[in-house]
Amino acid sequence: MPQWIPPAEHLKTMPQALHGCAVFLTDQRNRILLLHEAPNEQRDAFGADPRWLFPGGRLDHDENPLRAAARETLEETGLDLTGILRPLGTDFRDPTEHRPAMTDYHFDGGWLTAAQAEAILLSDEHDSHAFRRLTEWQPILPPTRYALLSSLTQARAESRQLVLHNGHPM
Repeated sequence: MPQWIPPAEHLKTMPQALHGCAVFLTDQRNRILLLHEAPNEQRDAFGADPRWLFPGGRLDHDENPLRAAARETLEETGLDLTGILRPLGTDFRDPTEHRPAMTDYHFDGGWLTAAQAEAILLSDEHDSHAFRRLTEWQPILPPTRYALLSSLTQARAESRQLVLHNGHPM
């Protein structure tokens, strides 16, 4: 018969995972918005290059993915998307040597007006942003990130939600 384990000890035996959120946005010309990470001592210590990413980030304690996506987008771009985000896809990413497994919740933030696109105000986390067509992102992004971008673009075009593993549909 299994021995009783106190809840705190049992929790230590369970898989650890992080949760993140991201928002898929385009301008009126259907170009996809990505933000470029600014230099960062912690990331640079691992030898990682700055990346092009969706607005988004990790969930805070007691925060749901939808609320986190709206908060992160506001913090990173100055855009208030509260109330207009809709689920687009969930991506389970395998653990790496630098982080545990991660589940990212992707939301469709719709099409930005020209005024919204011009009003983007980046946080200190990012040093630039760009709107590009899907094919224009391909030479810039690593293959897994491009696969994710491509999968989410197709899901949006087909008005459906995806479950992904490392950026690829399951």
